[in-house]
Amino acid sequence: MPKVAKDIKIITVICIFIILLRAILHYSELGFFEFILFFLIPKWWLLFIPTVILFIKFFDKKLTYTIFVDFIVTAASIYIIYYVLTPDNLDNFDWKSNYKKRQKIVELAKEKKLEHVRGRTFKFPKSLTLFPFIKSNTVAIDHQIDTSLTITFYTDTGINDHYSGFVYSNDSTQIKILNDKVKLGGNDLKKEENWYFIHD
Repeated sequence: MPKVAKDIKIITVICIFIILLRAILHYSELGFFEFILFFLIPKWWLLFIPTVILFIKFFDKKLTYTIFVDFIVTAASIYIIYYVLTPDNLDNFDWKSNYKKRQKIVELAKEKKLEHVRGRTFKFPKSLTLFPFIKSNTVAIDHQIDTSLTITFYTDTGINDHYSGFVYSNDSTQIKILNDKVKLGGNDLKKEENWYFIHD
């Protein structure tokens, strides 16, 4: 392989790996590690290797086609990682792409047709597996009376009892609590009637 193509390939592979890493951590409910890597660590550290390669090549020789391509790839990766693959955008994509499946899971829960695993945890059918497929296929359900319930679809199971997730509730007491959370501002949102996105 020509050296020019090899240099471009190395930086491209590193950047694609970092982009995929962010998406995987977010959608596999490992938001704690996503927070450490993409919020606590300064942006330039994350792309340290491709940036170093870029500068070494820049100072070793005059401006060339490869340096220009590497710069574009690195800059585009920074933009995608920090301005496209934001938690809000990823969560909105999750909400829209899995909306119909979550509604079907809610109906099955109301009919008490979900498989009980333990405690509040229930498993839903593989046919309703949420996209992307690295997500958990369980939900937390708090049953009240008849079809009154609250269902949490975790997007981040967190640590020390922290969690984020889409919450469905038709229980009047729980709805009041959720509405109060939304009124306080922060990251809690009401998506539509009975549906919320909560960070707790």
